[in-house]
Amino acid sequence: MTFFKDKLDKELGEAPRFSQPLQKRILQHVQHKKRRSRQYPIITIGAVVVTLLLLFFMGPLKQVETMKHATIIELVQQEEIKQFTIAQNWEEDSFKAGRTGWIIGQQVFKENSASDLLKQILQQATITLRDNNLTTYANRDVWVEFDNGQVIKLKMYLNDSELGFTDQQTKISYKVKDENLASAYKNLIQRSEFTINSSDLITFLVIFIFIGWLVDKLLRRKFNIPKDPKYVSAGHQRSVYILKFLNVIFIFLFSINGWLLYTAATSAFLAVVIISSIMIEYCYGREEKRHYVSIISSIVMLLLLFIFLMYI
Repeated sequence: MTFFKDKLDKELGEAPRFSQPLQKRILQHVQHKKRRSRQYPIITIGAVVVTLLLLFFMGPLKQVETMKHATIIELVQQEEIKQFTIAQNWEEDSFKAGRTGWIIGQQVFKENSASDLLKQILQQATITLRDNNLTTYANRDVWVEFDNGQVIKLKMYLNDSELGFTDQQTKISYKVKDENLASAYKNLIQRSEFTINSSDLITFLVIFIFIGWLVDKLLRRKFNIPKDPKYVSAGHQRSVYILKFLNVIFIFLFSINGWLLYTAATSAFLAVVIISSIMIEYCYGREEKRHYVSIISSIVMLLLLFIFLMYI
């Protein structure tokens, strides 16, 4: 064995097998690859932070109120109602209705019959002092858009026989004493209530979890993607934990600021979370095609969520 080794050393010589320039290029390539692999999670996490901080400081896009009349009564006498939205809300210091497509969890009314009813209610209203007994029944926010583009926001109050509302811009309170209009409004707002109940929600969650598990299992079998170990490296595990931590923080911030009601804010948050997850899996597990699971699972889950929202 020693004789063979000595003979091989003589044939190869003592000089290195790679020249110094080649060794330098190889070393630079390895270092560049390591730096590039670290760039994926850094860029992804940076994108999450920047995007959500912009939403935090700027807030979701808000509608511009352009009411130019002193009272709602004057406005409704001169302009026609184009459409309005209704959202349930028991809080006095927030407003949860808005422009069509911008707010989640509201009912949109574009029919002439609904617009005519609201117009009658506003025409029959009289200015009154704020009735604290009546406002305890506050349960609807109404966002009204007129044909000329003007917008008003109303807090609607209803008890057994009285209907009232407050203009959120001028803080003027109104009351409608017509019991027939109050009854018609009560029938109208019943259409704005969610039809989903707790059993439907539980059923959807069970289906959601099961389909997610099934998709994951089928994809791993199809592309031979290992499930264990769960993390490719310590860097992979660290990046996943950081992303989860940021998700929890920003969900909390979105909740306390009421941004989850805004379609744009919720969509941006979901997009950042999904893209970040895919990028992390691609960075660390693309050789094993782990990002295939993230991509296809995200598409399936978004489709299920869309179906759920359409159902409710």
